Amino acid sequence: MIPETRSKPPAVAPEALHSAAVSGDAAAREALARVCLPRVRRLVLLSVAPGPDVEDVTQDAMARIFVSLESFRSEARFLVWVDRVTANVVKDHYRRKRWVVFRLFDEEVATGRWREPDQPDREMQRHRVLERLSRHF
Repeated sequence: MIPETRSKPPAVAPEALHSAAVSGDAAAREALARVCLPRVRRLVLLSVAPGPDVEDVTQDAMARIFVSLESFRSEARFLVWVDRVTANVVKDHYRRKRWVVFRLFDEEVATGRWREPDQPDREMQRHRVLERLSRHF
């Protein structure tokens, strides 16, 4: 589990921490993690439904950020790059979860719970299906 941290303005610019971290400075890597973690967690919480997936996606994003530190090009601000990496990890999360949608629909068809609704019931049925799907995301 990732420890809870409060976001404070960094004493050193993230770009400077990045340069030091890439050079092998362990203290800079730790300071960079303290700067990035609250931001990554906030973005994941905005994108992923509350639950155990939030921690998993946050850890995946932090891991990908630190594995990819050397690939950061200084064309944009470092924290913008962190946001982009986090967004890509969230997309990957939903790609892996996509099969749940198809499996849920297949189960409803197989058990006969899904039926082609009558016109007045169509909106209600659609609403129920969307509600069940939203629980998985």
